[in-house]
Amino acid sequence: MGELTTVTVTLQNSESIPVSGQSAEISLKPADQTTIIQPTDLTNRQGQTTAQLLVKQAGLKIISSRSGDLQLSTTATILFEAGPLDQIQLQAQPKRVKPKAAATIKF
Repeated sequence: MGELTTVTVTLQNSESIPVSGQSAEISLKPADQTTIIQPTDLTNRQGQTTAQLLVKQAGLKIISSRSGDLQLSTTATILFEAGPLDQIQLQAQPKRVKPKAAATIKF
C-alpha cells in the first residue's frame, strides 16, 4: 500500500487461447484514494499487458477490465494491507510536568 502495484491483464478467447494486439483498461471499486496507470501497450503474444495501481488506503478492491467496447466478465478481488510503520510522531501536553502530575501523550 502506498507503492505501485503491477497488475497483469491476460486476454483469452472462449477456447482459452491468448489474444494479442488488443487494448485493455482496468477499473477499481471502490476507487477512492487510488490511482490507475492504464496499460500503454497492446496485449503481447501471451495475451498480456500490464497496468499499475497506487492504493493509499488499506482494504478490499475489486478489479475489473475491458477491452475496447467489451466489458470482461472476470473480476479479481485484492486485499491491500497497510505496511510497517515508517515513523511515529508523539505529542505531549503539557510539555513540562511536575512530579506526580499527569500528561497526555498522543500518537
